[in-house]
Amino acid sequence: MWKSLLNLNFKIGKDAKQSILSYEDAVRRVPVQDLNRLRNVFRRDAIGDHLPKSTFSSCVMGEAVPQKVAEAIFSAFGGTSRGITFKDLLAGLVLLSCGTQDEKLELLFHLCSGGTSSMPVMDLIALVKASEDGKVPQHVIHAFGTSELITADQFKGWISQYWSTMGLTRWLLENDFMPELICEPGRHEIPTFYQTLAGVTHLDEKEIFDLEKFYGSLKALSTNGRFDLPLFASLVSPPVPSAVVAHLFHAFDENGDGHLDLKEIVCGISACSRGPLPDRQKFCFKIFDIRRRKTLTIDEVVLMLRTVVCVDEAAVATDGEDSQFLKMAEDILARYSSDPAHSLLTLEEFLIWSDKCRLTVKFMRLLFQVCHIVLGLKPQHKEDEFSSVIEWSQRDAQRIKLPGDVYYIISMEWWSTWERYVKELTHDGLGDADAGITNGGRKRSNALTYATDMIRDIQSPFKQASSSRASTPTLSRSSSTMSVQLRHPGFINNQPLLMSDRTALKSMTDEGGILHKRPDGELQKDDKDFKLVCQAVWRVLSHWYSGRLELPRQCVRLDNGDVVVDIFPVCFKLYKHRVVETGRPYGAYPYAYSGMVSGYSGAGSSYPNSGRSTTERFAFATAAFSSYTKFTEIHDHICRRLRLPSDDLRLWIYADDNNMTLIDDENVNVKRMGLRDFDKILVEIRNRDLTWPEELSSLSGSAVAVARKSSHLSRSGSISREDGSYEKGCCGLNNLGNTCFLNSAIQCISYSRPLTYYFKMGQFLNELNRTNPIGYGGLIAERYAELIGQLWSGKLRTVAPFKLRSIIGKHAPAFNGYQQHDSQELLDFLLNGLHEDLNRVQDKPYVELNDSEGRVDEVTDMKLLCQHVPVLDIKAGKQLLFVVLFKLGF
Repeated sequence: MWKSLLNLNFKIGKDAKQSILSYEDAVRRVPVQDLNRLRNVFRRDAIGDHLPKSTFSSCVMGEAVPQKVAEAIFSAFGGTSRGITFKDLLAGLVLLSCGTQDEKLELLFHLCSGGTSSMPVMDLIALVKASEDGKVPQHVIHAFGTSELITADQFKGWISQYWSTMGLTRWLLENDFMPELICEPGRHEIPTFYQTLAGVTHLDEKEIFDLEKFYGSLKALSTNGRFDLPLFASLVSPPVPSAVVAHLFHAFDENGDGHLDLKEIVCGISACSRGPLPDRQKFCFKIFDIRRRKTLTIDEVVLMLRTVVCVDEAAVATDGEDSQFLKMAEDILARYSSDPAHSLLTLEEFLIWSDKCRLTVKFMRLLFQVCHIVLGLKPQHKEDEFSSVIEWSQRDAQRIKLPGDVYYIISMEWWSTWERYVKELTHDGLGDADAGITNGGRKRSNALTYATDMIRDIQSPFKQASSSRASTPTLSRSSSTMSVQLRHPGFINNQPLLMSDRTALKSMTDEGGILHKRPDGELQKDDKDFKLVCQAVWRVLSHWYSGRLELPRQCVRLDNGDVVVDIFPVCFKLYKHRVVETGRPYGAYPYAYSGMVSGYSGAGSSYPNSGRSTTERFAFATAAFSSYTKFTEIHDHICRRLRLPSDDLRLWIYADDNNMTLIDDENVNVKRMGLRDFDKILVEIRNRDLTWPEELSSLSGSAVAVARKSSHLSRSGSISREDGSYEKGCCGLNNLGNTCFLNSAIQCISYSRPLTYYFKMGQFLNELNRTNPIGYGGLIAERYAELIGQLWSGKLRTVAPFKLRSIIGKHAPAFNGYQQHDSQELLDFLLNGLHEDLNRVQDKPYVELNDSEGRVDEVTDMKLLCQHVPVLDIKAGKQLLFVVLFKLGF
């Protein structure tokens, strides 16, 4: 054998490392003691983290293996000029020694092709010629017809039939001593969990490994991390009738703990999709054996009849047919039950009935597809793969779509290649799959009529499939016609459907990308440029064929009430603010007084030798939403992604720096706003001091009042002091967007010193009147006192009067927005609000207004003034607070 390998020359490319088996999968196949032993030996012989090539050839492969073969395997394992790491070595050794037949065939192609996806036919002929002393069998020459390149599937199909063609294939596929590469010689190997599970089911180890990965991805969809009934129901129903979903779940859940583990999933899949027909019928019986007593009551038989009948798309059971289903159940029990008095049907009697009437065939067919489409088992035969995908898609097409349902886009080029690939291996295209869906083209108007016809003429798709395979001659890999047309679809490549990424920004909606237009300027169309599939079909196809680019699309409700898949959502560029520090020459502005100027911010620009800071808008992400999505949904989605409270974020339509619109009506949708692809939306996030960046964006670049260098100010006239504090009261108010009217009024009242002293010292707390029906619950007084405390703290240069403005806008909506207002009107409202919130009279008496009764105007005016202003309760002598304070202040 070794002599036939001496003359082999392998192509070793830059991508020669195998990706068939990962390190994580390899660890699962090796017993712990062997893993520790291999790790210790590797540490002993390795140089640093790498085992040299020479040590690999001599100590791992052995002196008997030819050097060229050892070097090719070394490169295939992931070896480099520095050597090979332990992870790559372990994965390669497990693949070589404990790999499945299919994995070893992939490794063979990997070695022969040098790590590429295809290899020339002449290279294969040269390898065979070198291995067999110049002899090339005729079947090698004619195996691939006129094709110049060989794909991995073509190579595996050919070599599995002619595995003894080369010494290399005989060595890898025939040797029994290969497990000694990882197991200690002379010690009995303990079977792994996967080997044990494969021994008691109809699945092999590789299928169990793949199912474990898919099972993990499904479990990740759960909110609690468990594969429980709610998750199971969301995956299988529809098309499984909702009335039987819980019973199907409990049939999988053997230990009854309320969730499915990998062992239960594998055993259930094996029973209802890979076992012989009696095993599948027993699993079907187990579903309807709700009491778990191995007998079916008449109620359970009725449930079974309703379920198996309603599985057919054309059959619809109504409540009025319950009596007829009951009569059918009674007939079954009377004919097949050995104990008709107790109305029980045993498992053996169920099998006899099922064989005779075939009523459960359609339901078992659905369970067969659930195991493949929902739970991820790779079908053994391509006709099963094709029929499962097509039938599941046809069922979903008949389902009523709901807003929020997700569908996925697949390139039509890949879909067509996949269809040709599976049909070619199926030989007869749809065949039984079409018959199973349409049942000969007959339409059913009634579930009971369908059940009667079903008993008479339905045929088992399993029997048809087996007879089809038995009557079809074995596929000859030497057929030139087959080999020329056969083309594996490869991974699902959706990239050609998309526009080129012009921004390279991360998407916040995970739509995958925007579809480009066709060369004629029209939009791409379903079933012509792409294929639209449901979530279950995409999930399993991307698992089987490695889908690298997801293009999910949601269902939306149109204005007319129809629900459609929105293929072309509107893609926005999202902007937000960031602070940019800009330098200033030393001593350029010796003094600045912007903190004194109402309506300007002195942030970072008021003092000498300090840098200036400003804000700028920059694109940070993209997001795609349907034209019918309301802005309140967009607002909530962005808040969730950025993990922000709803009140701390607002959105602007950002045309340019001079054309921006605040979205204040969030119930309007994207379509009504007239937005298009790549329009800009500004995401404004509130600052920590409760100001908005957009309202302050113009402040950092505003002109500030500065004193000339020739001006000399005394220390008492200076804003800042040596200890870093500021002159109390010398504090500016930030402009919150045309709020000069507010700032000027506040600054004026602030310098009414007795009133300011009253608020600063907290005396107002004893005067708060929260029960005044014409007051504001004391809120205006509290917010004003808080602002006065900041203005006269001597610690701040500027303050944003956000809270006071907010409470004023709440009770006086006229001052909301960003329009200009009259300062006198604001001052009148503010003083009146303070007056009512601090009114000392808790229970105001009713005072009747007297007429003049012929008195002169001066006397009448004085009397009215005494009633309204100086005294509210003359006997108590309680004077109005603001009259006293303003008399002292002015």
